[in-house]
Amino acid sequence: MDNAGTNDCLYQGQCYTVFDSIRLVHVGDECQDVDHGEDALSRMSDLACDEPNSLAQLRTVPGQKDVDPSTAEASPVKLLEIISPSEKLLTTSEKGVEVFWQTEGVPSGTDLKISLLYNDEILVDAQHRTSASTESMHLPIPNAQYIKEYSDAVTGGNDRFRIRIDVQHVVVDLSNGWSNQLYAYSPYFSIDV
Repeated sequence: MDNAGTNDCLYQGQCYTVFDSIRLVHVGDECQDVDHGEDALSRMSDLACDEPNSLAQLRTVPGQKDVDPSTAEASPVKLLEIISPSEKLLTTSEKGVEVFWQTEGVPSGTDLKISLLYNDEILVDAQHRTSASTESMHLPIPNAQYIKEYSDAVTGGNDRFRIRIDVQHVVVDLSNGWSNQLYAYSPYFSIDV
């Protein structure tokens, strides 16, 4: 991993690569025996997600005194995925939107912030406390007049809405305490305004 090819940012000469996660997968004892083609590497990466070699098992090498990391709860890295809404959704403010998500390793009792966005600007948000690894919540949508006033959906298109879920990482004094380190977006969907 290096910074090669990253000098095309706004501040040339001061560009660098930032990773929010890196997954290393053992694919062989000898480098010359490994197919380094993109398709082959993608297949090897996919294998890391399959049982019994789940991501939770691959995330950490247990020491003699460590808890068994084969369960998601014990994994030091947490995952979050929004299952629904999908890009095919067309809803109205009267109907609201059903948000379904799943987490891996996020313990029960963790607070989430669930936001409705238009072009990544928050229109409304709600809080939720987790109780299971797969959950859902009905998120009310503001009325059409509110959406028209606080977004450019009328001129920018009504298919630029999406959901963002943030996991509360730590409560910080004088801050709203929401982490931007564990979050997930739904696909864009439409609201009839």
